[in-house]
Amino acid sequence: VFDARRQKIALDMYAYSIELAPDLPDGYAGMAQVLATLHVITPDADQAASYLSEAEKNVELALARAPSSAWSVAAQSWTLVQSGKLEEALHRARLALDLAPRDGHVLDLIGITAICANDPELAALVSDPDHDRQGVRRSGTQNIWGLANLMLGNNDTTVAAFDTAAAEGAVVSAPALIFQAIAHDRRGEQEEAKALVR
Repeated sequence: VFDARRQKIALDMYAYSIELAPDLPDGYAGMAQVLATLHVITPDADQAASYLSEAEKNVELALARAPSSAWSVAAQSWTLVQSGKLEEALHRARLALDLAPRDGHVLDLIGITAICANDPELAALVSDPDHDRQGVRRSGTQNIWGLANLMLGNNDTTVAAFDTAAAEGAVVSAPALIFQAIAHDRRGEQEEAKALVR
C-alpha cells in the first residue's frame, strides 16, 4: 500500500488492460483501487484530490459494466472511504463480501476499507487466517489481521500476526513496526517496543 512506485506500475498495467478490453469491468476496478490508494499516500493535496476524482470516475465505469462485480463494489467502498463517506463505504464493503465471500483480493480490499472506516470487527472477519479464501494468500492479509486485532485490543494476536507477515515475506513497513511496537508496549514489553521504533 505504501509503495507509490509499485502502485504506479499497477496503474499502467490496468490502463493497458482497459485498452485491450474496454468493455470489461476489472481494468476500471483495478484503476479505481490504485488511484484511491495513491490518494492516501500522496502528500501533495492537489495531486491527491486528482487521484481521488479519477478513482471515482473509474468506479462508475466499472459498475456501469458489471454492477454486481465484487471487485468493482469493493473498489467503490475503498474510494468512498477516501471521500469520508464511511457508512456508505462499509455498506458497499459488506455487499462485496456477500458477493464474493472467499475471493482473497476482494477480502483484502474490504479489510483495508474497514480499517480506515474504523470497523475492526469487519477487518478481522475478512482477514482471519481461518477464513476460507480462494486465490493466493497474501502476506498483507496478516498485516490487516494484525492491525484489526490491535484496534480490538488483542495484543498477543497482533504481535503474532506481524511476526507471521514478516516470516511470510511481507515488506516490513514503518507503520507495521509502529503497530507492533504499540502491541508490545501494551504487553509491558517496553524494550521490545523501543527496539522496533529506533
